[in-house]
Amino acid sequence: MNLPTSAIILGTLVVATTAIAYIGDTVGKRVGKRRVSLFGLRPRHTGVLISVLTGVLILATAVLVMSISSERVRIALFGMEKLRRDESRLRSESRHLNEEAATLRKQRKALESKVAERGAEVATLETQVKDLQTHLGTTESSLKASETRLKTQNKAVADARSMLGDVRGLLTAEKDRLKKIEERLEEKRRELVKANEQVEKVGDVAMRAGADVVRLDADVLALEREKARLEQDVKQLEDFAKPLFEIAKRAREGEVIYEANQVLGAEVIDGERTEAAIRQQLLSLLNGVGREALKKGARPDKEGERAVQLATKRTGTAESPVYYHESDLLDLVAKDIHQSGDSVVVELWALRNYVAGEQVGSDFVLFPNRLCFHAGDTLVTRKLDPSGDPDAAARKAGLFRDILAALQEVRKVARAKGMRADESGQFGEVGYEQIFALLDRVLAGKRALTFHIVAAAEAWTAGPVKIRFEVEGPASP
Repeated sequence: MNLPTSAIILGTLVVATTAIAYIGDTVGKRVGKRRVSLFGLRPRHTGVLISVLTGVLILATAVLVMSISSERVRIALFGMEKLRRDESRLRSESRHLNEEAATLRKQRKALESKVAERGAEVATLETQVKDLQTHLGTTESSLKASETRLKTQNKAVADARSMLGDVRGLLTAEKDRLKKIEERLEEKRRELVKANEQVEKVGDVAMRAGADVVRLDADVLALEREKARLEQDVKQLEDFAKPLFEIAKRAREGEVIYEANQVLGAEVIDGERTEAAIRQQLLSLLNGVGREALKKGARPDKEGERAVQLATKRTGTAESPVYYHESDLLDLVAKDIHQSGDSVVVELWALRNYVAGEQVGSDFVLFPNRLCFHAGDTLVTRKLDPSGDPDAAARKAGLFRDILAALQEVRKVARAKGMRADESGQFGEVGYEQIFALLDRVLAGKRALTFHIVAAAEAWTAGPVKIRFEVEGPASP
């Protein structure tokens, strides 16, 4: 209640009470003078009654004015009991709320404890998930390798079955031809018997019949020769089919140790050397690869042979075939390399898929040994940014993957330049100390920088390519 309102109320009270007192006093005097009696009272008692009523009226007026002007006065006069009841109820509710608050605080502490426990369990589960993901990755890699081996074995079985089908077709055709020739032979024999009978019966045609006998004898001899040749062809086809059956059986049951067109070994040979020296170098390559094949489970077909042999090549026509055996092939390849006069990469390739227990057929494949990279050539350029992940371990792992991806890019660049990979499929090696030194520099700088993979020395077709890292950017923040 502001000051003007209070002044108005006090003024009103003063005026009202003054007026009432004045009126009461006037009425009292008149009643006293006239000696008026109310309710049968004496005049003096009547004056006292009027004075009392005037006081009561003044009090009632003050209370009325205060009640009208102030809600708190009304509440104090008429709502005190209700206030006490409300106060008691609110105190009771306050106690209940305090008790509930204490219970909730206890529950909160219990929940916080459970959350901490669950956080520890979540961390343990995340670790287990990471381990399971790692195990899953390893399992997937093994599964892919197994699927690759299975596809290779299935392809070998399919190839062997296809070859067996072709051989069976040839056998069937040759047997049909042999059957027809036997039928023709039998027919000629019957004609010969008839001719002999005619010679005996008809004397005047003896000379002509004799000529027929000679001709028929010649036909029979030619047919017998054709039969013998066909029988020999059938035998050769059957002999050829036997190893195919064995190959199919091994492909189903055995493990593939070499795949088709797999590089078994390689050698760089200088074409300016003599043919004899080149031939000896080729033979040394064959012998070394043969020893490694023995360790993998390959076996020679005959005693004294290697586990890896150069496959015999056939040229010429079907009637006049020309065969080139291993010794002939060594002479021819040595001659070609010598006549080129250049450095040549000689790779020994497997002709097909081979399983343990088989002799491995192979062939030489030649590549000119040319310069692919000069020392200092930039092979790959990448940007490394250490500010990606807030977790230090995850950030380091991400940078490590980026560096490995750049190294994989080097493989593509080397292959595009015509470089040859080694037996393990690698074009070169890089030490992990170089990778970790680069990682430490990137993490120490805390800012993005650019690094180049540079050829550390000349790299030729034969490989390997030696590399180093060059970095652009700050070494520290």
